[in-house]
Amino acid sequence: MTFLLPRFDMEVDGNCSLAPGMVIKVLLHTYNSTSGLDESVPNKMIIERVVHVEDRFNYTCRVISGEVYDGTE
Repeated sequence: MTFLLPRFDMEVDGNCSLAPGMVIKVLLHTYNSTSGLDESVPNKMIIERVVHVEDRFNYTCRVISGEVYDGTE
């Protein structure tokens, strides 16, 4: 069975071009002494859900992204 496995839930500055099904590149920097890239997160993911939120002062997006999982590691 193949399905989209949710891997990352993020809130970002508003971007109206984000939509479900898009493939995005994810670069996550760590805030420890090495300040390198976090390689535990896949670098390419598919947007599963996106919520666009605009209030009086801000426009943000909540994005849930994942990767295709086919039952093998």
